[in-house]
Amino acid sequence: MRRTSGRGPSRPVDPRRAPGVVRRRGPDPFAVGLIAVSAIVVLGVIVLALMQNRGTASTTPANPQTQAGPTVPPDLTATAIAFATQTRPEVLPHVTVTEAKALFDANDAKFIDVRVKEQYAAGHIQGAANIPYTDVGQRVAEFPRTGNVIVYCQ
Repeated sequence: MRRTSGRGPSRPVDPRRAPGVVRRRGPDPFAVGLIAVSAIVVLGVIVLALMQNRGTASTTPANPQTQAGPTVPPDLTATAIAFATQTRPEVLPHVTVTEAKALFDANDAKFIDVRVKEQYAAGHIQGAANIPYTDVGQRVAEFPRTGNVIVYCQ
């Protein structure tokens, strides 16, 4: 009598375990492909976002000595960045001392002293708010949205 491998004609061979077929080991090629395509899409979206923000970021003037105030750190909100770009000398006019005095006398301007607290305490314009230049990014909401605003440091 001939001995068989335990499978008779009534037991079909499972195609997943067919003899002679080597089981594949390692990562699933479909999953690896899906991850690669997802990574490419995410990188594309990031590059697009960076290219679109390039036009709205603050631009440095040709002469860095004409730039008003401190540079804006990159971790600020969009509102703070917009504020910084709108306060460049070419966007906002500078006022003379006599013009500022006339606005003060007419009570037609909000004065903001951007010096540190110690310098503010040593002397400041009466009624001026103290928002140190280091805190402007966090306190940009305190600036009036309408009317005349005069920011000074000396």
